[in-house]
Amino acid sequence: MTSLSALPLPFPRLPDSGGLCAYLQPKVAVASARVYGFEVLARWRAEKGAMLLPGEFLPAIRQAGLLDGMLLELMEQAIAALLASGAADLRLSFNLEAEQFARPGLAALLAQKLEELGIEPQRITFELTETSPLQGLGVSLENALRLRELGCGLAIDDFGCGHSTLQRLVEMPFTELKLDRHLVTSLLSGDPRRLIVLRHALALGRELGLKVIAEGVEDPGQLRQLQQMDCDAAQGYLFGKPMPASRLDAFLRADAQRRNASTAATRTPVRPAQ
Repeated sequence: MTSLSALPLPFPRLPDSGGLCAYLQPKVAVASARVYGFEVLARWRAEKGAMLLPGEFLPAIRQAGLLDGMLLELMEQAIAALLASGAADLRLSFNLEAEQFARPGLAALLAQKLEELGIEPQRITFELTETSPLQGLGVSLENALRLRELGCGLAIDDFGCGHSTLQRLVEMPFTELKLDRHLVTSLLSGDPRRLIVLRHALALGRELGLKVIAEGVEDPGQLRQLQQMDCDAAQGYLFGKPMPASRLDAFLRADAQRRNASTAATRTPVRPAQ
């Protein structure tokens, strides 16, 4: 396999694969707004420190056949940061494209990597992105079943958009359903048709026994409405922007201080006015 360091990316790059950086975005339980895990996102540090988004480098990685190599490197960075933090109850999720799922031996490759990194598979979820239709359904299903048998979670990403369709939902043994951010923005639009679609998507997830995660939550009003709708989890700028994996420790300390301060405030008795 060609290494990431030799990748002919169409922009200036560092001389080795150190240009690839794992960024983490918090995922929270809607009922409590407590962080329970992070989605791992890819970034590329170019020359002079510029941080490039996936749309600027993923096409080249995809064309070079290096998606698996990128995934393994992101797993190394993110899992190392998580284990170093000592937070035994937090989970990580990683993105997989349909063409990766259709590759024989993918599940075995990931199982070997998780064992090598020393993390329980139950703490890992793989999110199937909506970039293309499922290919080679037989192989894809075999990989999905092996990952589920291993204990990993499996999420359908961006549900309600692109290729994340009802057909895909019934074809694969998903454990989580991630609602596309465009559905979540409807919470503040006042459009009754969009709200109906969102409510039915939540009901569909519950009926199928899936954990439902709302993406793109940026406003406290959206969070309150999701709480009223009994949505399970949420992700978005309201809870935190993507951050380098190296900042995980500092984030967890600050989050713990915030929760402790909030708890202390609710326990402080209100003194009657004199």
